[in-house]
Amino acid sequence: MIRVKVPRAPAAVDRRRNINARFSEGEKLSAVRRLERGENWREVAHRFDVTTGTLSRWREQYGDKKAKPTTHTKVHSTSLKLRAVTHLKRGDSLETVARRFKVHTETLRKWRRGLQLGDPSEQNFSRKFKLRAVAMLKAGWPITELAEKLRVSDQSLRTWRTVYGRYVRAEAEA
Repeated sequence: MIRVKVPRAPAAVDRRRNINARFSEGEKLSAVRRLERGENWREVAHRFDVTTGTLSRWREQYGDKKAKPTTHTKVHSTSLKLRAVTHLKRGDSLETVARRFKVHTETLRKWRRGLQLGDPSEQNFSRKFKLRAVAMLKAGWPITELAEKLRVSDQSLRTWRTVYGRYVRAEAEA
C-alpha cells in the first residue's frame, strides 16, 4: 500500500503578506497578459501563487494598454523547437544552441521545459504513476531495474524522486 501525502504550502499567509516585494513589474504584467488572453483566473492565480483578489488588483494597475503583448513576438515552428532541444539533449551548451538557432537562452529553457526532454511516451504518465514509482524507489528498488520494469528512463525516475519524494511514504504490502 502506498500513501501519498500532499501537505499545504508552508507559511502561505507569510508569502502573501509581502506580495508587492515578491513580484517584479514584469511578472505582474505577465499575469495580467494571461488574464487578458482569456486564461482561467484560478489557474493563473495558482501558477503565480497568489489570490484572485491580488490578480484583480494587478489587472487594475497594469491592465489594458500596459499589458498588451509586444508586436515583435516571433512564432517558431515545433520542428525548429524539437531540433534545438535535441541539440541540448546531446550536450550542446545553451549559448551555442541559442546562437545557432538565433534565439535567447531563456527561450530555449522554455522550449526544453515545454517539450520535456526524454522519450515522448514519458510525457503522458500520470501523477499517480509517478508517485508509485517514487514509492517503489523508497522501498528499495534499484533505479536501473525499476526503470526497465516501468519502461522509463533512469533520469525520469531521478527527476520524479526529486519532485515527488517528499510526498511519498513507502509501506510494505502484505
